[in-house]
Amino acid sequence: MQTLSYQNRYQPVKSQWTANVFLQPGRGWQYQITGQGRSNDGRDLTVQYKATRS
Repeated sequence: MQTLSYQNRYQPVKSQWTANVFLQPGRGWQYQITGQGRSNDGRDLTVQYKATRS
């Protein structure tokens, strides 16, 4: 499993409860989101995904 982390550094912080993560397949790879989490202050987003060869 792989992890993608993002930190919102915009000022002031605008917190959104939904986020879209797009992992574009390419050259024989496929990606599947297996989980995601957010910090309470809306700054951090962590996405777990699985990468497999197709």
